[in-house]
Amino acid sequence: MGGTATERRTHLVTWEVVTKPKEDGGLGLHAMRQLTSALMMKLGWRMQMEPGGLWSTILKHKYCNGTDLLLRSIQGNSSNVWKRVMAQKDALQWGIGRAIGDGTGTLFWTDIWAMDRPLLDVAIAPVPLNMHAQRVSDYWDRMQGW
Repeated sequence: MGGTATERRTHLVTWEVVTKPKEDGGLGLHAMRQLTSALMMKLGWRMQMEPGGLWSTILKHKYCNGTDLLLRSIQGNSSNVWKRVMAQKDALQWGIGRAIGDGTGTLFWTDIWAMDRPLLDVAIAPVPLNMHAQRVSDYWDRMQGW
């Protein structure tokens, strides 16, 4: 219980009350786990969208070895920041879209661009290995379309 004017005691409040909005009778503090997840997802997003940024450069140099962030896994000697960014990888991948532009920067069969997974995963027949490197631009004609 609480204290008096002359005696101080710890007030025990449940975490649900602490994180509940003030309008609803809580203290209005954010849940740190959710906030940390959101911040790590934002850092992962910035690594994808701003590859020349300071954090992107540092983390990619240390952990990615020239490959895409979304293709990496956690290494045994990874920092806590990297582990937390990688813990958000699935949500980050789900939320990131791809701007196709002229189609030269997007692999038709193996990149995620038309669906929530690569077209290779939903093809009704095996796609020959020599076609895996083809780009969206290889299948699009300005005059005729697909």
